[in-house]
Amino acid sequence: MISEILLKLGLSEKEVRVYLALLEHGRLTASELARKTKIKRPTMYVILQALTVKHLIAKEPGKKVEVFIPMPPDSLKSLFTQEERELHKKKELAARATLELSQYGSNAVFSIPKVTFVPEEDMNEYLYANTPKWNESMLKYDGILWGFTTPSYVKVLAEYVDWWSEKTIGLIDLKLFSAPDDDQYAFSKKYKHREMKVWPGKNMFNTSLTVQGDFVVMEHTEVKPYYIIDVYDKVLAENLREMFQVLWKTF
Repeated sequence: MISEILLKLGLSEKEVRVYLALLEHGRLTASELARKTKIKRPTMYVILQALTVKHLIAKEPGKKVEVFIPMPPDSLKSLFTQEERELHKKKELAARATLELSQYGSNAVFSIPKVTFVPEEDMNEYLYANTPKWNESMLKYDGILWGFTTPSYVKVLAEYVDWWSEKTIGLIDLKLFSAPDDDQYAFSKKYKHREMKVWPGKNMFNTSLTVQGDFVVMEHTEVKPYYIIDVYDKVLAENLREMFQVLWKTF
């Protein structure tokens, strides 16, 4: 029914009744409309004003008593035109707000962490896909990958380690703590930008943790199932980077 369609177009139930009454009778005063629709006169004036703003009705010119006439049915299209203008304004405001909010929060002392869990079957694809992002993030700071690792890491991910080391020559330096391991030091001899130091503590690590710019990446390769936990957190990364810088100078 036409009433349901008009309701879906955004008209209120009373606006629909008044609009259809005018279409049926052609021209009516507010009093006549109030009687025909059984809507109180004070409310009727509000409805007539709303329909006029929507360009669905108009006042007949040259009359002492206000007489209202319906606009042609094509005037319904004006509802979309008005909505489109309002939507366009909202889009412009949203774009401005996005820009201002990004600048507003750029120096904030907090961040909202984003945590991604990567299961074993997706690890290789995830590492290759996200390395450019991590490298770009590191270059915003000191251009160094900080952290600690386990001997199992280069054994399980040897192909990726070799690929990463080739890609980052002259771009990213690596400074990692690890247990004594021939495979780790073989990579360090092959790639001079990979520096390893033996962890001075009694207990060795059973997972790898690296700080890569604004990202903290944990890679578990000691026992199956293997997995990665990738944390995007500027504050956490900054604190860990500072800690590793101090540890590196100390030991």
